[in-house]
Amino acid sequence: MCIFVRQNPKCHEFEWLINWMYFMFCEMDMDTTTFTTMIAIIVGIVLLIILSLVIISFVRMAPCFLATAHLLRFDEHSAGSVYLVLLTYGGDVIENAHIFNVDTSTAFNETLGSAIFTLAVFGGALAVVNQFALTPAYFVRDTVFALFGLIFTTVVYVHEEIDLHYALIFMGIYFLYLVYVVVEFLIHQALYKVESKHSQERGLDFSIDDMAPAHQPIQLKFEVNDSLQYGELEGPNTFLFKQFFTSLNPIRLDVMKEMNTFFKCCFLVGMPLHVIYILCIPCFDYKLPNHGWSKLTICVNLVVAGPILVSLFTFSGTPYIFAWIPGTLLAVAVFFTSRTDRPPKYHIAFAFLGVIMCMAFHFVLEHELMNLFHNLGLFMGIRRQTIGLSFLAWADNITLAVWISRLADWGYSRTSFAAVYMGVLLGKPHKVLANSFFETQTQIQFS
Repeated sequence: MCIFVRQNPKCHEFEWLINWMYFMFCEMDMDTTTFTTMIAIIVGIVLLIILSLVIISFVRMAPCFLATAHLLRFDEHSAGSVYLVLLTYGGDVIENAHIFNVDTSTAFNETLGSAIFTLAVFGGALAVVNQFALTPAYFVRDTVFALFGLIFTTVVYVHEEIDLHYALIFMGIYFLYLVYVVVEFLIHQALYKVESKHSQERGLDFSIDDMAPAHQPIQLKFEVNDSLQYGELEGPNTFLFKQFFTSLNPIRLDVMKEMNTFFKCCFLVGMPLHVIYILCIPCFDYKLPNHGWSKLTICVNLVVAGPILVSLFTFSGTPYIFAWIPGTLLAVAVFFTSRTDRPPKYHIAFAFLGVIMCMAFHFVLEHELMNLFHNLGLFMGIRRQTIGLSFLAWADNITLAVWISRLADWGYSRTSFAAVYMGVLLGKPHKVLANSFFETQTQIQFS
């Protein structure tokens, strides 16, 4: 069987970093490994990937996303319907393009299943458990665009084909929605500045709280920790290594207090993974002293960030060198222009780098998880349509599930629901039709 797997091109279709079919039949030696043992090993790998996604989302992605959304002055609805949706589904177009090239039916069923799963489970849970007030104007606007997306996608299904013409129309509507939201956001910001200026000229007080709630920029709904970790220090590198090793400690009491016993056990099991992610992903967290600033840790993050991002597209040696050089130069600049006792003014920039690195790790882990589920389903004789509707749909939404649960727990239920609603009704069909850019015409197989 191992020889068959090596020589059959079909066994390499769903391969990216790891060839799971080769792993199951060659590395694990199916002639000597029992079926139960193999399933146990695969389940362990799946749990390890899920644990990695949870750690990255809880401790790194959620604080960095909130910091960047607050800096960009998104309102709560736009932060979910535009910003979070783009972060969640941006890489899916590339990911699904590969699936479309080898298996159109699976790609469509995965998209359909994930849409149903996300809206029914996550959206329903948010609406029931964390009740909040919807903004009628935003809800109607999003519903109009979303209904168009559903109707247009249904028409495509009926014709049983996707071509570039359909994709251009749908993507044009999608980008029209983005432009509409951004322009509306900029108009409200301009009106706020004008009203604030006129109020000051008349000697009146006008604050951001006087704006309509729907138009207010996203606010921090927790106490910001502005304390210095070590107080004022004499030298710029005092306690440099102490701060570095303290930042590597994955145990955070504020996070642990918010977890139940099960998640605490999972968190302790995943501490080695957490240390790795601390070294790879920058942190900006308003809840931590110095907002999570660690001078030496940030320098390490800059050095490794370039090679990690390059690894998403290539595995040859030369690009790693070109990616390593600018990161090293930036690390040297940060080292000589910052202190250990307080964060520099440009610390917020590392929140954007943290978001990018989290997206990269999520893309890699989710992609491998979906490949593993797909190969496992084929090995167990499950129909490809069923694989798309179940395993792949579930794997495709793990990241969104963790993100929205974390944000909802912090009081941003409106942001979470907007991400679920628009991500399913607009982002998912857009992801399907956008793949027509990679193939001029794709036949849809429903059998």
